[in-house]
Amino acid sequence: MAQLELFSHPGPGVRYRAGLCSTAALGLLLLWALTYLPPLLVAYRSQGLWLKQSTYMEQPTVQFQYEVLLVAMTGADPGSFLAWSTFPAFNRLQEDQLRVPLISVGYLQWGGMVSGCQLECSIVLIICVWDSCQLPHTAVSEASDDDTK
Repeated sequence: MAQLELFSHPGPGVRYRAGLCSTAALGLLLLWALTYLPPLLVAYRSQGLWLKQSTYMEQPTVQFQYEVLLVAMTGADPGSFLAWSTFPAFNRLQEDQLRVPLISVGYLQWGGMVSGCQLECSIVLIICVWDSCQLPHTAVSEASDDDTK
């Protein structure tokens, strides 16, 4: 009767053999089938191992986080600039150069599609030279000589 070699070790010559109709041979055949047949069936079911044609389009999600740092140069001198930011620590550093602008932000959409969005941002910075600019009446009345002492 034919025998199937189940395991052999090259060192001391240990060999395990069993008949073709034994439980060990049937288990070895089952393990071989479970090792090689399921990957072949998955590859056949998924139309092969290689992509024949594939397209992938990605639309990134880009959102304005409403964080702004504005620095406007008013002259060629190193200290001639006006600044403002949405970061309070930066605003505290800008003592005399701090000016608060008027900012409006909106989104324009085309055809109701989110992918066709455009950010519309408008920043108006009022530059006023104190010699030629009239302050509002309330601001002038609040400033007095007693406040400066």
